[in-house]
Amino acid sequence: MTLEELIHIIVEAVERMIKLSKIKVVAYTFDQANTRETLDAAETINGSAQLLPPSYDSYRMHDLADILFLDYVPIEYLPKLALCIIDDSISRLICTMISEGKSVYVLKKAPEKFGNPPAALNALLDTYYSLLKSYGVIFLNSESISESPVSKPSSFVGNVLSLKELQNYPANNGIIVGPNCVITTLALETAKKMNVTITRQS
Repeated sequence: MTLEELIHIIVEAVERMIKLSKIKVVAYTFDQANTRETLDAAETINGSAQLLPPSYDSYRMHDLADILFLDYVPIEYLPKLALCIIDDSISRLICTMISEGKSVYVLKKAPEKFGNPPAALNALLDTYYSLLKSYGVIFLNSESISESPVSKPSSFVGNVLSLKELQNYPANNGIIVGPNCVITTLALETAKKMNVTITRQS
């Protein structure tokens, strides 16, 4: 390897670190008992995350955030978010981020509200979860979405995500790639088989 090639590799690595450091990550918890766990997960992206207070200016916050981590989605929020019904600041934030193609991660399944719900209600809730997942929301540990254990999301900072790079990530995982990252067809097909969700950072 020549000195010029080595310098080129170092410059690329520094550029990737700078790009990753500019990603703004925020966290919101519906239950304050989940604050530390949610912040820890959010900080895996680039080592820094901002916790949103219960009341904030959602009109400005979605412009400042690239990635949102939630502790869970309460049952009463499922239909609102699945149908993009905005009636408070957090539904505005989540729906706006979804509509702008930004990343939203949900750490766990919502606490049970009903002792023994009828099958029709469970099916309806699963439909809402599936709709949110189809919008790009990533559920990291929800039994109603996936029976397999799910890892925390990973960031890929390279320019091309190929099958070779994809195989370095565990199944049932979320991978965040840069806005200009090229994803090979084989990597996309394999990601579907591995239940790996690839999210493009805007």
